[in-house]
Amino acid sequence: IGQVLSTDGSGTLTWITPPVNASAPVALTAGSTITWTPSNGLNASVTLNANSTLAFGTTPASGSSGTLIVSQPSSGGPFTLTLPSGVTNKVLGSSTGISLSTVSSAKDIVTFYYDGSAYYWNVGQGYGTELTSTTNHLAGGASGALPYQSASGTTAFSAVGTAGQILISGGTGAPTWSATLPVANGGTGVTSSTGTGSVVLSASPTLTGTVVASAVSIGTSSPNSNAILDLTSTTKGLMLPRLTVDQRDAISSPAEGLTIFNSDAGALEVFGKVYGVQKNAIDYFNGSSLTGGDYAWQAFTPSNSGYLTQIDLKQWNPTNSPQVDFPYKMNIIAGSSETSGVTIGSTSAYIPAGATGVAVSYTFNSPVYLKSGTKYFFQIFKYDSGISSPYADTFMNASDVYSGNDSNIGGFNQDLTFRLYMKTSLGSVWQSLK
Repeated sequence: IGQVLSTDGSGTLTWITPPVNASAPVALTAGSTITWTPSNGLNASVTLNANSTLAFGTTPASGSSGTLIVSQPSSGGPFTLTLPSGVTNKVLGSSTGISLSTVSSAKDIVTFYYDGSAYYWNVGQGYGTELTSTTNHLAGGASGALPYQSASGTTAFSAVGTAGQILISGGTGAPTWSATLPVANGGTGVTSSTGTGSVVLSASPTLTGTVVASAVSIGTSSPNSNAILDLTSTTKGLMLPRLTVDQRDAISSPAEGLTIFNSDAGALEVFGKVYGVQKNAIDYFNGSSLTGGDYAWQAFTPSNSGYLTQIDLKQWNPTNSPQVDFPYKMNIIAGSSETSGVTIGSTSAYIPAGATGVAVSYTFNSPVYLKSGTKYFFQIFKYDSGISSPYADTFMNASDVYSGNDSNIGGFNQDLTFRLYMKTSLGSVWQSLK
C-alpha cells in the first residue's frame, strides 16, 4: 500500500516507496555516523550527541532536495557535523564544509540539492541566537584597504596607506591615513607630532610611554629653538617629583643634574659637585715692568678643572688731574681667540684714585667653570666713557714670564702680571637650591 510504479526509461517498471515530504521530519538516529535514507523522508531531524559524519543510506533521486534540522544538545555540546564522504559536496560560501551553531539547544537548518552528480549545501545557522561570522573574499577594495560603514546598510573601503602611517577617523566619512601621531589630552582636544618637529600639548594631557622629539612645549605652539622643553603659563608652575629624605637617599647612583623637591626640607635639591675653598691656581705676580694701553688681554690655561672665583692684577690708576676712582670691566672668553670666542663670565673693579702698582681683585660673584688643559682669555678695559685719562686707559705691571700663552697690552705681546684663584671639586652630593 502506498507504493508507486517507477520506470527506468527502458520499459522496465518497478514498484517503489516514494520519498516522504511530510511536514513532520523523520527523526534520525544520533551517533558518530548519522544515516539519512532519502526514500524514507527528505524532511529529517537529529539532535547531536557527538561529533558526527552524515551518510546517505541510498543515493537521492536526481533533482531532489532535502532539509535536515540539526539541534545542539542542551548540555555536553557543541558538536560538529561532517558532510558525506566519497561524493562531490559544494557548500554556499565555504570550501571546507559546513559550520554549526555552538550555543546549547541551537537549531540549524541544513538543506541540499542533488543534481545527479554533486550535492549543493546551505546552512541556516543559529535561529534564535546571535551569530558570529567570519567573512572572507570581500568584493571591492585594493590590497591593504580596510572596510568601513559608509552609510546605513552600505560598506565601502578606505584608501591604501603606506608603511608607518596610522588610520585617523574624521568622525564622518572615510577614515584617512596619516603620518601624524595624535596625542590625547584628556578629552579636550588633540595635538600632534610629525615625529621630526615639535610636540605641542594643550589643556591637561596625560602621557604614557616615550615621547621622542626635537622640542616639547606645553602652553605654547612655538617652543624656543634652544629648548628641548618649553613650558608657558601665567597661572601654573612646574611641579617636580616630591620626595622625602628617605626616598631621596634610596635612589641608587643618582646622576649628576638629577633634581627633586625635598618635601622634608621644603626645598629644591640637585645632585652635583661641591667645591672646596678658593685656592691660588696660577700665580705670575712678580712682573715689575710698567706698560700701558687702552685695552689688554691675557690667555691662560688652568691645570685643574673647577670654578674661577677671582683674578688679581697689579694696576695703576691712569687719571691725573683730577685723580678719580677708575672703573674696569673684565670678561672671561672661551674659544680660539679673545675676539671670536664666547663670553662665559664678567665682573668689574675700581682702582682707587692715585693708586700706583696696587693689587686689584676682580671677584666673580657668579663663579665661572673652567676645564683643565683648556685655553681661555681674560679681557680688561674701562667701561665708564665719562672718565678720561691723559694717556692710556690701562697701566699695569707686566713681564714675559707666562710662556706659551698669548697676551696683549698697548699693541705689545707682554704677559700681564696676574694671579688666578679657583675652587676644585670635592665630589657630588645632594645640594639645596635655596
